[in-house]
Amino acid sequence: MPTLNTILSVLYIAIPVLVWLYSFWTSSRKDGFDQEKIFDLVLYGLLGALALGIIVDIVTRGQLSLKPQNLNPYTTASGFVGVCTLVVLKYKWSLYRVLDNLAISFVLAIAFWFLATFVKSQFKISYLLVSLALFISNYALRRCRPGFIKSGMKFSLISGIFCLVALLVLPKTPNLIFVGLLFTLSLAVLIFRLRSVYGKSVYGK
Repeated sequence: MPTLNTILSVLYIAIPVLVWLYSFWTSSRKDGFDQEKIFDLVLYGLLGALALGIIVDIVTRGQLSLKPQNLNPYTTASGFVGVCTLVVLKYKWSLYRVLDNLAISFVLAIAFWFLATFVKSQFKISYLLVSLALFISNYALRRCRPGFIKSGMKFSLISGIFCLVALLVLPKTPNLIFVGLLFTLSLAVLIFRLRSVYGKSVYGK
């Protein structure tokens, strides 16, 4: 029988993940993407995240464990984004728009995670302030769309900030590999997006 602490630990991880996936699904549906394919995309992403997380866990700890708290969050996030990127390319959807939706939904999920941490830490005010800041940021990212920020740039901005923060707090070297891969992807998306937007105007003159 699972203990109360185990159940709370699972909920502590599961609730932000479910918020992330639901927010991504609703935003993608509003953008006109096929709902069935959105479910398939999320499913493939989750399978990729779990597979990569379990493989890295086996390699680093030398044993198989299916406990969610043992999965490296940077590894699973990288697996999810990587698999989703491949599936989106197969669907021939707008990769920039899908990555934007993933990133903005991630901000909302992290806001809920800090809110849960606020309760878990016996109401430490700093976690509540960070959570409120992230909720406001999520609202601004969804509502404010200035002309100079094109599709894909929000993903690069959010993932870039996430990578920089992660580099400051990471205690283990293996995590740097996956943070580096995510940062490389965000940089590549930004470069290709800038070339597609401003390159046309330059070469068109």
